[in-house]
Amino acid sequence: MHKFARKSGILAFLFMGVGLLSIACVGGSSGAPASSEPASHTTSRLAALLEQQGSSTSASAGHGAATATTSHGADAVTDPHAPATTSHGADAVTDPHAPATTSHGADGGLTTSPVANQGGAPHWEYTGPVGQLNWADLSKDFTACVDGSAQSPVNISDPIMVPLDNIQFHYQPSLITVVNNGHTIQANVGQGSYITVDGQQFQLLQFHYHWPSEHTVAGKQYFMEMHLVHKNDHDELAVVGVLMERGNHNTLLDPVWSAMPMTAGEEHASSHTFDFAQLLPEDPRTFRYPGSLTTPPCSEGVRWMVFADPIQVSAEQVDQFKNVIGYDSRYTQPMHGREVLLDASMD
Repeated sequence: MHKFARKSGILAFLFMGVGLLSIACVGGSSGAPASSEPASHTTSRLAALLEQQGSSTSASAGHGAATATTSHGADAVTDPHAPATTSHGADAVTDPHAPATTSHGADGGLTTSPVANQGGAPHWEYTGPVGQLNWADLSKDFTACVDGSAQSPVNISDPIMVPLDNIQFHYQPSLITVVNNGHTIQANVGQGSYITVDGQQFQLLQFHYHWPSEHTVAGKQYFMEMHLVHKNDHDELAVVGVLMERGNHNTLLDPVWSAMPMTAGEEHASSHTFDFAQLLPEDPRTFRYPGSLTTPPCSEGVRWMVFADPIQVSAEQVDQFKNVIGYDSRYTQPMHGREVLLDASMD
């Protein structure tokens, strides 16, 4: 069982008006790899970010909507909703509206199969003619991608602090099989690892990565995001998201990155057990909301829990993923009245 160390001062609570609370979850500094910084610095950066969010053009997350790009310094990731790419140097994200150059097959994001288009599902990509702006047109099974009322990912803002129990992680070291399924790099895990949340057990199936992050916090997009996918005995899904900011080389990613297959459909089995619980942030607090798969068929009814505290990933590690997979991030979706809860407990 993974035990979280108490971590004070990492996340700062800010109250803006009556009952407004947000959490400090901002990325590394520009230029050199990020290092730990005092909580006061993190607090001031979040305050500035929230002030900027309130005064800038808000993002419209509707189907195909364009928005203004929000600058977050040299480490900014280009807003994928914008109609054109703004250059931020080597870390710029390719314009997702441009024609795709890499074919990624079809995949629901949860399969453990090495080839993404097994089962005859329609071919889809993140960009181009069969990209996410057109997913709903590719199959009647994909209509939730545009008609759904609880879609993911979302921009996390104005979370409501509530006394929720922390997620209990019961992860066991396991052999993994690293798969390039054409949409992402995915690690399939052995049996025996699970989480307990809201009194229910969800078995860990696999974890995979997105570049750039799919969820944003107060309008900020991170460099990558890891999703740990779980399922209970009723086939209900619970996904744990881990935001990844640019910083130092993360050696905990090496078992996956060193086995990363270069070709879609290729898989590499590990020869050593991997303690993937070590990938989790030390601070146990999470944002929680009801959502969906972030890939077709965009099925709803997914429990989302996104860690408020990010982990680090180096620019070189990001580049390796980009060179193999490319852009694999869905745009943020409308909230439609949903609320984001913030687990307030450090226990």
